[in-house]
Amino acid sequence: MSAEQLEKLRAKEPGYLQRLAWRHTPREITDWDAIIKALSADRDMVFFCDNSFINVRTPSEVWEPLLGRPGRFVLTQRVMVELRPWITRHPEHPLAEAIREGNPGVAQRIEPEPGKRGHRAFAYYMSLLGLRRRALEFAESVFLEQNGRTPDEVEKRLLLDQVQRGLGSRGRLLATKAPGLFTDEALVYLAVEHALSTGRETIVLTSDADVEEQFFKLLWLINTHYRGHLLANQFVGHELDFETYPVPDELVHDVRGAFEPHDALIIERHPDLIEVLPQDYHFVGISCLNAGTYSTHLSFGAEREMIEVLRVKDKTGRFSTDRLGGRNMYASIHPLITGRGHDCAAVGFDIRKNIGPNGASVSMIDFAQALVPVEQIAHIEPTPDSELDL
Repeated sequence: MSAEQLEKLRAKEPGYLQRLAWRHTPREITDWDAIIKALSADRDMVFFCDNSFINVRTPSEVWEPLLGRPGRFVLTQRVMVELRPWITRHPEHPLAEAIREGNPGVAQRIEPEPGKRGHRAFAYYMSLLGLRRRALEFAESVFLEQNGRTPDEVEKRLLLDQVQRGLGSRGRLLATKAPGLFTDEALVYLAVEHALSTGRETIVLTSDADVEEQFFKLLWLINTHYRGHLLANQFVGHELDFETYPVPDELVHDVRGAFEPHDALIIERHPDLIEVLPQDYHFVGISCLNAGTYSTHLSFGAEREMIEVLRVKDKTGRFSTDRLGGRNMYASIHPLITGRGHDCAAVGFDIRKNIGPNGASVSMIDFAQALVPVEQIAHIEPTPDSELDL
């Protein structure tokens, strides 16, 4: 059966989610009965749980379906570190009992170690998501450079207002939170990587809007890198088939520019880059259920082939492709100005920005797209859906 035929069959299912598309529910008072029913569905689902979801306010009936099958309930390494004191204080909680008794329903997802397979991709996306918590730090460093001193408390509040004007309310929200162990960032990455590598439907459970926000940004970044990866595959050996332009001088010679001033090209492409997507693919649903007093449910129709861009990131430590002789391919360079009046793809030797004392660096385009709310150019806009469907 062809992928097209399978897609038509899938479209008839309740809760159908389009390929590489988003669906979200409005923020409503949490219907725990509906959630428990959905959690109990006879489907091969895996749940990655945030600490905020593990509390005495979450109904006890939730835990039976979550812990009822081997390996269904997953705790990441950093979640476990933060969870231990709470477990000690609440030994009677169903999860505390499950961990103490070695319930096979509880599994752990360990982070890839330095030097081992998967670590470089993990570290790269952790760096990008972590940038979002440092926006105020970056603004203060610019202030110091311009004024020769650190800002006072009034000036810090003004800088935070500047962060909101530039990065939106979502950016301000994250910039005001202490980074801690970057538990949220590790949680969403490991959940997404699990879904793409295993093909099993994966749901992140949280009561924290920060987790939902980082979940959305991560998948937007991976989706965009995936399309850049696929575009590079078509570009190699067929450059003359594409409509290209030199990168504008103001970008090439800008001290904050994104590309080295040679072999860099702007590439015209379809707004959604639909033409680069593989005809044969394997759908996997990934979602984030944010449930407390109120709840929202954000779902993404991923495909297992997206794991290839993570493998290339892991191999190269930075690129979305390893087929362009050291040049990188970007499906989108927004918010950079292309000179074309619209967003374009681009290829070139990218310039990188140091983001930490350990020598970690990311490309200027990835740096900008991680910080700036560029998702308004998302390939398929989110569509509202009033039904909770895990």
